[in-house]
Amino acid sequence: MASPSLYLQRADYELYGISPDQTPASVVRASTLIDAFTHRPEGLISSDGATMDATGKAIVEQLNVPFGRTVVLSRTPIVTLVKTESTAAGHPWSWRETPVGAFGYLDEGTGKFELPAQVSYPGRVRVTYVAGWSYDQLPAAIKLAAATIVRRISTDNDLGPNVKRASAGDASIERFSAQFLDDEVARLLTPFVRVVPV
Repeated sequence: MASPSLYLQRADYELYGISPDQTPASVVRASTLIDAFTHRPEGLISSDGATMDATGKAIVEQLNVPFGRTVVLSRTPIVTLVKTESTAAGHPWSWRETPVGAFGYLDEGTGKFELPAQVSYPGRVRVTYVAGWSYDQLPAAIKLAAATIVRRISTDNDLGPNVKRASAGDASIERFSAQFLDDEVARLLTPFVRVVPV
């Protein structure tokens, strides 16, 4: 079973204004919210930087190749291409593997790479790859977003997220107007939202 994403480690709590006795569960919750907001269920951290992502398995993505040789993967940065398979249009079940070493150009930052000549098009490609940062290389904006959410979680109480006050008499509950993922956090995370190529 894979470990959940953790976008803030205890060693960085003080740097980001988090109490040293903050529970790891709050960081897991904040990180899970970040994964959902960025549309990246596999997370933003590559667990070993070589063969697996944060879910414990490599990402498999299928793309149409209507023309040309350029393909853009939807998760970045690319750590490594593991395997690439292709099939020509009209032959949906005849996948043929292309050695990763045959690819000449790969832009790890944008996820763009050129397909080698032996890949037929129009057709489809199925790419198995690893994407993400190590914790040390994780952008500060992601850590700051996690810390901001953790601080907001820590101000909540056992009544649930964003609850400011509850009364027993008429059972009324008043919630904070701000959500965990407000405009401030959204601005920090928007550059990392997964964009699916068309």
